[in-house]
Amino acid sequence: AGVMSAQSLLDDPTALAGDGRLDLSIHPEQCARSMLEYIELVEKYPTKMACIHMHMHQCMRDWLAEFTDLREELNLVPRKAKNDIPTACQLYREVVTQVEQRILKVKREEDRTYPIRAPSWREIERERLKRAAIEQQKDEEG
Repeated sequence: AGVMSAQSLLDDPTALAGDGRLDLSIHPEQCARSMLEYIELVEKYPTKMACIHMHMHQCMRDWLAEFTDLREELNLVPRKAKNDIPTACQLYREVVTQVEQRILKVKREEDRTYPIRAPSWREIERERLKRAAIEQQKDEEG
């Protein structure tokens, strides 16, 4: 049961709060705010970089699938911080703050509380090749 609840808490760190104000379907920015709180805890109680990084990805993964540039920034933190936890916390805080700001912008400007996954480079390339093949076929027929 512990493993099963642990995964749920990684998906939604506010799951056990019992407070409707933390409902991610209403307040999607709460995932980023939870990570800012997590960073404060890591500053008090340092842990391994890999654990911090995994928690960041797990808790914000749906929004990072939309904000792929911020996902890339997040992925650079361990290399930039060079295993220095205080530096990593500052870098993570900067990225998480940007995630929160973008979520709030999407919520405000698009009235949307859920992420829309951006296409991967493979999907983009597949679509480009498909269009090129269609154009080539048209040229050969016409």
